[in-house]
Amino acid sequence: MTRHVRQACQPDFPMMASGSAKDSDDNLFTQRSETMTQKTPQPPAKEFRAGGVSASIWHNETEQDGRTIVQHSVRINKRYRDPQTGDWRDSDYFFANDLPRLRLVLAKAYEHIVLKTRDGHENCDDPDSAPA
Repeated sequence: MTRHVRQACQPDFPMMASGSAKDSDDNLFTQRSETMTQKTPQPPAKEFRAGGVSASIWHNETEQDGRTIVQHSVRINKRYRDPQTGDWRDSDYFFANDLPRLRLVLAKAYEHIVLKTRDGHENCDDPDSAPA
């Protein structure tokens, strides 16, 4: 039996001790903080819900050989109300009675992706987006 030992995570930027940080370290931290706060989360391109189960589709554009390629990612989620606090929570665990709803939203997400795209092009109804 092999035993896995957890190692401490190493940050990808220098840690700053209070009172002894260098100016370059301060600038690095400030730059990263500004970059993180400038990005606003984008809503999904499409979302399908059945009860508390949902499938959200994102369109991810990348450049490849001078062409814009659209890839899709799908996130599945379940919303439920915490019985102890009454707060709404998210989960990626599903019970057996959630599976029919999960199957339905996944089928709808797949249908949307397949019918709305062709050969990596969005808006297939637009003749300018069809491949030559």
